[in-house]
Order: sequence, then C-alpha cells, then structure tokens
Amino acid sequence: MKFQSSTEIQVKETTEKEDPNVAVKVRSCAKSNSTAEQYMSDMVHKHLSLVKVIVAKMRPNLPSHADCEELHSAGVVGLVSAIERFDPSRGFCFETYASIRVRGAILDELRKLDIMPRSARSNYRKLNKTVEILEQKHGRAPSDEEIREEMGLTPQKYRKMRANTQPCSMVFLDKTRDADELNLHDLVADDRLIPCHEMLEQEELTVIINEKIEKLPSRQKMVLAFYYYEGMRLAEIGNILGVSEARVSQLRSQALKSLRLYLNRKINY
Repeated sequence: MKFQSSTEIQVKETTEKEDPNVAVKVRSCAKSNSTAEQYMSDMVHKHLSLVKVIVAKMRPNLPSHADCEELHSAGVVGLVSAIERFDPSRGFCFETYASIRVRGAILDELRKLDIMPRSARSNYRKLNKTVEILEQKHGRAPSDEEIREEMGLTPQKYRKMRANTQPCSMVFLDKTRDADELNLHDLVADDRLIPCHEMLEQEELTVIINEKIEKLPSRQKMVLAFYYYEGMRLAEIGNILGVSEARVSQLRSQALKSLRLYLNRKINY
C-alpha cells in the first residue's frame, strides 16, 4: 500500500478544488512524458547496431586522424535526431531513414575534422578526376605537364594548386604504440620554455647589473629607478630632483654608459 504525505494530499485537494480537471491533466502529461522518454530509450538501444554497421562500412575510407569512437558518438546523435523527426505516415522504413541521418551526422563530424579548406578540397577532386581521365586515355600515369594542359592552367597556377592540395594528416602527440614507448609530446620542444643555460645567463647578468647600479652615484641611481621602474617622465624626475629635464637626460645617459662599459669588461674578460 502506498501512503501519501500530508503535503501531497494538501496540494491535490487544493488543485482539484480550484479546477477538478487540472490534476487529471497533470497526471496525463507526466505519463505522456514518461512514455516518450521510454520510447526514445528503447528505440536508441534497439538501433545502436545500425550505427556500428555504418561506422564499420565507412572505416576503410576514413582519414588516419579520424577517431571511430567520436564518429560513433556523432552517429548516435544522428540516430536520436532520426527518432525525433521520423514520420511513419510518409510510408518510409525507419531503418532507411535513420541510416541517412546517421551517415549525415558522421559526415558532418568528418567535415569538422577536415583541416583542408573547401576550395582546396574541390581542386583536389578536380585534379584526381583529371588524372583518372588521362590514365584511361594514355594507359599510363600522366606527367605534370599533361595534367596542367588538360586543366588549362598556367605553370604558376598549377604549382600553386599542387601545393594547396597536398594530402594532410594529423598526428596525435600523446598517442603511443607500446606501453614503454615515449609519446611525441615528450619529444617535441616547447618554444615557450627558456633553456636552462639562458636562464642562468640572465640571472648572472642581473646580478652583475645590480652590483654596478649599487656603485653608481646616488642621483644616477635615482634617475634609473624613477625612469625604468616607476615609469616616470624626465620632466617629472627633474621636478623631484630639482634639476632641469636636460640634466635628468644627461644623468641617465651617464648611468647607461657606465653600465655598458662595465658589462663589456665583465663579458669579454
């Protein structure tokens, strides 16, 4: 026996008191939603094998960088869309309709993975078609000159088309063949990282510069600090030190000249 809580009874009584048909409508809607969800779940599980079959048939023609698991997921999305959009009254077989939707969803996913522009892909197909025609015509592999003349292209345009239609493939840096094999991600250098020897040189150079700055006259040190660390203008520094802007510029030049001479002696020693 199922017992109802006082809250459920109160809500039910209030609803039926205001409109006796509301509670019936709510229960009917909930039952309808539950039935629709169950129907969707049953249909997806029933036709999952259809997605696997389509992916298996397309696999020989897939590019090397295509992930079959991702394509299978895209096919399942196409299957769900087919279930939602299928209209039995039109007289079509569901499997036929679903196959078209699943295949279309997989092709859409492949287009997202295709790194070759659409124009280059179109030229690639034209180039292959021309090669096939010339092979049948001459009974051998055609030369570049024969292909160019058949397509009516100048040498410059033909070279550009060849360069833009070179086959592209993707390599996964984290993928390894064996468990103990290093992946490419560990072998490719990161240009953003500073090599250790350069870091040590920078640290040593910073120490040398700091040592020389400490030995500079007080006004030259103040000018360098205000100008390079505080970002102040020469006129502002002059107001603080009580000197002209030209004098501040002179002090800065003297300090930089002393640092350059000191660094040259240290480095060339």
